[in-house]
Amino acid sequence: VVERRAIALGLKTDTGPDRVPAFLAWAKERFAAAPASTATGEGLDAMRTLIFRNSGVVRVYTKKPGQAPDLSKPYTIREGATVLNVVEQIHKDFVNRLRYVRLWGSGRFEGQHAPLDHPVQDKDVVEIHLT
Repeated sequence: VVERRAIALGLKTDTGPDRVPAFLAWAKERFAAAPASTATGEGLDAMRTLIFRNSGVVRVYTKKPGQAPDLSKPYTIREGATVLNVVEQIHKDFVNRLRYVRLWGSGRFEGQHAPLDHPVQDKDVVEIHLT
């Protein structure tokens, strides 16, 4: 069995606003759905959020020890990826030199040492300590 994610986007809602409730009634039974209009901009933020949430990707930020996290450039990685997968994505050689990783976000306590098999979640921050 192959699972595939699907979303339904109802565009041009400005041309037929009377059809939006019917679209939502049909689509929400089957898919994640969002109506939007590119002409007026209505619903575009909800559409972007819906697309990202259904993409199967999470954003992970990094920080250097003693500094604030760099929230401008996240690493993107598949849902279900672990702390070790993030370290490997940043640099393959880091795995051999890794001492420990601290985690903010999905850990039980902010800044705690994270096990390498801990699954990362969207907007987690990792701090990598090397030898």
